[in-house]
Amino acid sequence: MRAIAFTVPGALATKGSGRAYTYRRKDGRIGARVTNDNARAAGVQTAIGWAAREALGAGAAMLEGAIAIRIECELARPRSARRRPWPIVKPDADKIARLVLDSLTRIAYRDDAAICQLEIRKVYSTGPARVRIRLEELGGVQI
Repeated sequence: MRAIAFTVPGALATKGSGRAYTYRRKDGRIGARVTNDNARAAGVQTAIGWAAREALGAGAAMLEGAIAIRIECELARPRSARRRPWPIVKPDADKIARLVLDSLTRIAYRDDAAICQLEIRKVYSTGPARVRIRLEELGGVQI
């Protein structure tokens, strides 16, 4: 069972909602495009992808079989939240998961359908904002 772990510095910009629209191609056929609400998400996805490539190592194979992933999003604590222990703020945990899983598809694993265990935590950071990600092949044993 292999495992990789890495940290991506900086605040997350989630993908937001996708919008699909059709257009006419040069050859006359109809095509479809999907755009994102948040333009900064592409940069975050690229950063996560490169951090995963570095953690895997040059020429290493993708993770295989069932995979567990743990995502810990450390957010900068605003002054207004000094007494609040948990970050009940955006980005939403499900959008964090979607961004990270889509970023790692075809880099760390073939398809995010291989994710069988998913844990997401949002916490306030004592330092700068960052995201810690750990992926692990589960093998044949279920708990």
